[in-house]
Amino acid sequence: MGTIKLSGFDPQQAGDLNARVVDALHGVAGVQGFSVVNMVPFGEPAARAGVTFDQEKKHFGGVIDFYVGDAGAIEAFGLRLLAGRFPSPDEYTVVTQNVPINPPVLITRALAAHFWPGRNPVGQQIRAMDTTFRVIGVIDHLSVSQPGAGESEDPDWTVFVPALAGKNLAGTYLIRGRQAVQQITGHPPLSLCSLRQGFHPIGPQPADPAAWVAEALANHPLINAGSASVAGAQERIDAARAANLPTLGLAFTTEHAPLDSLTPGPQATYSTVGLQLTIPLVAGGAAFAAQKQAGYNRDASVAQLEATRRSVVRNVEAQWQAAQGSVNDIANAEAAALAAERALAATRTGQLLGTPSLTDVLYAIQTNGQAQLQLTQARHRHVVAMLLLKQAAGRLSIDDLVSINALLEPDSGKAMGTSP
Repeated sequence: MGTIKLSGFDPQQAGDLNARVVDALHGVAGVQGFSVVNMVPFGEPAARAGVTFDQEKKHFGGVIDFYVGDAGAIEAFGLRLLAGRFPSPDEYTVVTQNVPINPPVLITRALAAHFWPGRNPVGQQIRAMDTTFRVIGVIDHLSVSQPGAGESEDPDWTVFVPALAGKNLAGTYLIRGRQAVQQITGHPPLSLCSLRQGFHPIGPQPADPAAWVAEALANHPLINAGSASVAGAQERIDAARAANLPTLGLAFTTEHAPLDSLTPGPQATYSTVGLQLTIPLVAGGAAFAAQKQAGYNRDASVAQLEATRRSVVRNVEAQWQAAQGSVNDIANAEAAALAAERALAATRTGQLLGTPSLTDVLYAIQTNGQAQLQLTQARHRHVVAMLLLKQAAGRLSIDDLVSINALLEPDSGKAMGTSP
């Protein structure tokens, strides 16, 4: 999967831009699918909003990501339908601001289970961004744009909104196909490696979230930059206060001139050293206004620093909870995977004795595959959660990435990279 992102174009020319890009992608060999979208997984969020279930906004459901895409987005994202249906051609409508007006949506299984546990989500409605969304289908998986970095409580709290490419949907293009990515970028796509067998997660160290918060407050680059900005603003206040005071400076001048100004001839060098006293007479009003402006700028810097500190604290605490919870998720997934393996072995043994049918064996194989997949995803989410926690605390370094590489199977990427 690859992304092309264009900027700086005239919104009035968005239709022509989309047509040119789509026409160019049609000529690239190996493209399995492409579409015009508003954002992509692990990219910048473009549409994120809180969801309610009524017009009065009394029943809040949470903050979710809204993926908006044209008719090719379903194939490009690789969406798999579990219930309901995909949008029909006439349900792709024009985007007004962030989304079309009252559009149908596809909702992920995780989000549907959160909104309507034990109920059929197809036909249900949600409200956000001053419009109503009607659920027409349930999809298996679609990750939020920035897992662990936003306000979504689950990495699959997303919906897909069908729309027509145009003025408000242009500039971001999703491409599906490994050979196509290599042909467009000129570089082969990197192969994915799996985690080593026997990987055992380790929770955040230190285990106290307060220690992570204290470290972030002391060393986070954003906080340090904000503190420096406040100190600079204070220095500008002092400079503004001194603007109406007399200043004493040292002046030095050098001049080359002829000895006789009337006739050309030998030249002499004249040097002058002196003290220069400057006394402002009518600069008081301007100096006072500059002092007030500098004071307001200092107050704004202090407020921004406090907002940054609160944001860092909130993000560190949330990432610590996610990292700590990922350890429990792995334990639960390991137990489920082991149970699924034993159930599959028992079903196969029973099938040899003639008790379970072949359908039971196939169902057990499917259940075991899903359990193993969930275990693998839980392990990878733990690795990402630990990196996001260190990033939130301002302590992520190249050594952390090296340690992650040490957890990967060195040759698994070759096998995984053989197919698109």
